[in-house]
Amino acid sequence: MSDLQEALEDENKRIRRLRLCIDFAQQCLMTQPMSLIEAEALIAGVRSVALTLFPGKEAVFDLIYLPRLQRALRESRGNRPARRLTVIAGGRTPSDGQSVARDS
Repeated sequence: MSDLQEALEDENKRIRRLRLCIDFAQQCLMTQPMSLIEAEALIAGVRSVALTLFPGKEAVFDLIYLPRLQRALRESRGNRPARRLTVIAGGRTPSDGQSVARDS
């Protein structure tokens, strides 16, 4: 197998892994009762996984996946007005003393 084929297979494997993680998180946000802090921590964890699989792609996550997860959270809460989540780099949780999300 050529280096190009191996690289493509590796990238496809990482894409599948990320897709599974995003789908699972979205399903959890929509079906599991959780506090806003727990939801923020879940989203921060997913972002951390995404950046481990695709280093340096923070903007891509924030552009493509963050709105999808925010929408799932909003819909799970009956479209009640909620603050907009903006995940901060590092995936810190409020219990770490740093906010995972901030008001926009």
